[in-house]
Amino acid sequence: MEKHKTAIPFVLALLFILLLPAAAAAGGEEASGAAGFNSEGLSYFNRGYYEELPAGRQAAAEESFRMAREAFQKAVAVDEGFVEAHRNLGRLYAILKDYERAAVEYRKVVDLEPGNVDAYLPLASALDRLGRADEALDVLKRAKTATADPLVLKHLDGLIEKLEVQGGTK
Repeated sequence: MEKHKTAIPFVLALLFILLLPAAAAAGGEEASGAAGFNSEGLSYFNRGYYEELPAGRQAAAEESFRMAREAFQKAVAVDEGFVEAHRNLGRLYAILKDYERAAVEYRKVVDLEPGNVDAYLPLASALDRLGRADEALDVLKRAKTATADPLVLKHLDGLIEKLEVQGGTK
């Protein structure tokens, strides 16, 4: 029995050494790289938005946002289908009031996750801010096809009605 107690740690260590390179290859450098860049971008974004801006340090916030943008862009360069990085780029661009770029990124999120009703709302908002209310309406109507939840449908109907009233189509 004593032999088995000492053999188990050795076998586990050997398995770890042998399987680690295979696990790294299976996970792929791309997945960990994209996730790592996205995480880095979130750190910069959070610093700029939650620390620098409230403290009135505009230049520092802008630098944090620049670094966040670069990290998010690296994430999507590594993995074009990485939804969170596109969503984070869209959020960053919206905060910077670059609604054209925000709409581009949010549209990618909708394309990648057409069943995620929450993905449609920031796209519609960016389009509305660009004065493209008709496109925003189309996006909200398409969002209704992504859910059967009656509360979400009611909320979407309210947003659609609000846009229609603002645009004079109702």
